[in-house]
Amino acid sequence: MTYCDYADGVPDKPGTAKFIAQDRLSGLQVLCDPTVESGQTWIVIQRRVDGETSFDRNMDDYKNGFGDFKEDFWFGLDKISQVLSKGVWQMRFEFKDRHGKAFFSVYDNVQVDERDGYKLTLGAAKAKSDGLYDSFRKNDQWKYEGAPFVTRDSQLTDIRPTCARVFGGGWWYLYDSCAEENLNGSFRTRYMHWFKRNHLTYSEIKIRKVA
Repeated sequence: MTYCDYADGVPDKPGTAKFIAQDRLSGLQVLCDPTVESGQTWIVIQRRVDGETSFDRNMDDYKNGFGDFKEDFWFGLDKISQVLSKGVWQMRFEFKDRHGKAFFSVYDNVQVDERDGYKLTLGAAKAKSDGLYDSFRKNDQWKYEGAPFVTRDSQLTDIRPTCARVFGGGWWYLYDSCAEENLNGSFRTRYMHWFKRNHLTYSEIKIRKVA
């Protein structure tokens, strides 16, 4: 069974299909979304809908998580790493641009390694919106190495902590070019972006166990 298979899940809001489920062994609560595709249920690990919750936070906040399932939130790096440690998972990035047009990109074989700075590694792009640039694949570091999660207070001597301070949020920044994408940047500004699409008005990041 996966975290979203428990029958005692409750809706996160009246009238919505998303629901909150609790793992009976660990007690971990997750927000589940069964509406992406028929027969698929995803765990939501990030949501931004109104900008009321600041994502300009330190590493402890990003490790532990913050916000509310019913509004904007970040699930927490420790919990993300815990969930991804068992099985094979996909990661789905969703966002809307300033004109309200929706986009998505899905990656196979996702890992977040707590022992290596919560490094994110991604496999091949499984699916994406037509015309959406695969910004994760522009830089060879993403293709072969992945990137650690960096916040404004990270103890690094390169540009990445500066990237977090300028962009207004923690992210998997690259050591030489910040990021071609950042869904945790300052809400509705050029720092919340996916390649050349910026001033984003909505985002969700989701994970799904496939094996």
